[in-house]
Amino acid sequence: MKILTWNVAHQTHTANKNLPLMAEALASLSPDIIVLTEYVPGKLHKKFTADLTSRGFSWTISPASPTIRRQNQVLIASCTPLAPGEIQAPLISPAFPSNVLHVRFPQSGFEVLGMRVPMPLDLAIRNKYWNWIAATAHQSRDRPTIILGDLNNDTGARGPEGGVRFNQLKEDGWYRAPAAGKSYWSKDGTIESRLDHALFSPHFVIGKSEYITEHGPFLFANTQPKNFNPKAMSDHAILLVEFELKTP
Repeated sequence: MKILTWNVAHQTHTANKNLPLMAEALASLSPDIIVLTEYVPGKLHKKFTADLTSRGFSWTISPASPTIRRQNQVLIASCTPLAPGEIQAPLISPAFPSNVLHVRFPQSGFEVLGMRVPMPLDLAIRNKYWNWIAATAHQSRDRPTIILGDLNNDTGARGPEGGVRFNQLKEDGWYRAPAAGKSYWSKDGTIESRLDHALFSPHFVIGKSEYITEHGPFLFANTQPKNFNPKAMSDHAILLVEFELKTP
């Protein structure tokens, strides 16, 4: 199977000229599961999900409960049935709950926790985010679970809330898909980071994983922001991971 995560950088606003091509662009990579972060459902939300359905992604879930105004959401689409899960993020900040979405795949027997970790100026809040992620991962590690999305953290980042957090998850039995390269480029061209990750519980075999900035006619991420390309759909690359669930 193949799972894909992508920070669409608010590119699902009604006015974005790239939105009509986005479902086609995603389908061109032939994923089984799509996890979109920084998804903002606008007036074209129904059209976008209908476009996904027409390309085989017949099951789509986004947060059902009302979200706080101006906050991002997560959308998960799949070629096979999925159902809402029970994990909900706490109100650590107004931005956190709608940036986390848990779903189950009844036919396949595994779970997916899609998320975007907000980037707060307050390090104490950032610490609370990661404490919750670590606790949730620990509680979920005995079930086939994938945690993925824009974790707003680089494996090479320094400090107590940096790469050390990935080491803690590894020590707790989690495996990170080893995609090489970068996944984010700042608009001023001064920052290149690996912010998008996929973490797997021990129940999976991880295959090929890669960051994808372009495919065929589609430009997913602008890797040279100073030479802005209007066809770029985001400032994040897509992370695409092949995986298999181990047989009991």
